[in-house]
Amino acid sequence: TKFCNVSCCPKNERIGLYGRQHHLDDHSPPIRIWNLKLPYMVGVFLWRVLKHRLSSKDNLVRRRILSPGMDSSCTLCQSEDEDMLHLLFKCDFAMCVWANCYQ
Repeated sequence: TKFCNVSCCPKNERIGLYGRQHHLDDHSPPIRIWNLKLPYMVGVFLWRVLKHRLSSKDNLVRRRILSPGMDSSCTLCQSEDEDMLHLLFKCDFAMCVWANCYQ
């Protein structure tokens, strides 16, 4: 593994800050979202999506923050299990948000 490039991580994940070291495996493509002219929090959100780090229920169970026996249905629509793909694109609430963005 190698240390990640400063331009691919948000400020709190950069090497040396807060004593954290962020590693990328050799198969990860460089992510250059920090060079785009976006509001900082939009960049953080995009970075978390690209790195599969949204706090969806499936990620919280995988990281042992939620226990595996807890209800994993979507908090917004309760129709499917909550994972990143569902939260962003399949959820009825998400589809309404995207539809309003494109009007």
